[in-house]
Amino acid sequence: MFICLAVAQGLMDKLLIGSARHLESAGGLRRFDYLMLNLPYVCNYRCPKCCNASAAEHKEAPLSFDEILNLIQQAGDLKIRVLVIAGEGEPILNPNIEEIVVATHANGLIPYIFTNGSMLEYGTAGFLKRQGASLIVNMDSLKPGLYEQFTGVKRSYEQIHRNLRDIRSIFSDTHREMAGYALRRVAINMVASESNAAEIGSIRKFCGDDFVFVCNTPMSRGRAKDNPEFTYAKTDSKTIPLGTTSDNSWCAYMRNGISVGARGEILACAYALESAGLMGNIREGGLSQFIGRANAAIDRFHEQYRHTRCIVRHPHYDKFTEVLKR
Repeated sequence: MFICLAVAQGLMDKLLIGSARHLESAGGLRRFDYLMLNLPYVCNYRCPKCCNASAAEHKEAPLSFDEILNLIQQAGDLKIRVLVIAGEGEPILNPNIEEIVVATHANGLIPYIFTNGSMLEYGTAGFLKRQGASLIVNMDSLKPGLYEQFTGVKRSYEQIHRNLRDIRSIFSDTHREMAGYALRRVAINMVASESNAAEIGSIRKFCGDDFVFVCNTPMSRGRAKDNPEFTYAKTDSKTIPLGTTSDNSWCAYMRNGISVGARGEILACAYALESAGLMGNIREGGLSQFIGRANAAIDRFHEQYRHTRCIVRHPHYDKFTEVLKR
């Protein structure tokens, strides 16, 4: 079974600000704390593990910049606490990303950004720090050749290490403690496979005191589906879930949130692109009327195919759209 994992280090558990366990420790998760927003697909990497890997044609136009700003304002009005910017590729490449992050911070939400890290040069990293962002940076290997095999881009290893060195320095004064936890604003996200499983310990060590370590298992979709090594899963009794509720039962981004696709579609989660067009669109009356709709569909699915924490890693996920169409 695929499981999303984060590992605590040192004498004190490190929590990423905006993560499920951080919100649980800071007063508890509320019914809806997360808005996951996809930006249109654009990426500078060609990762063989990519679960989205699609620039498919769509009839609907992407949300305009003004529509995105309005959506963020709606989220602020609903007291949603975190905007998860996952993108369908590399979100830092979006031409409006700085304005989106500024609007997120101004509306009281934590910008929570999944990124390959290639664009996080000194100025960009400093800007994101000032806007209160939490960063989840992908790093699958400390070996130059293997890392570049994972990204599909030559000289990408040199770039990521330079950026991570700067990020380590830039974010060093954001470290703080809360209720016995070490709070951090940067996580290193590794996807375990047959090729890099032996590096789990070394990448954890690389994180040191500065970064939260996250070890994801692959999603067998997109390019990953055609690469057998990405069916590998690593579990570890010492791991602590990052985006997961502390009882390990739910992905809080999904269960305590609402996901919106690049064209305004309500999604089961930001990675459940197959659910687009089956549960409505925020252009049809705004965000508030769709809160809970995806959860109800997921509950129906679980009644038939058993519960798992992650819907897109469910062994019967391919049947999920059939349930949505009923």
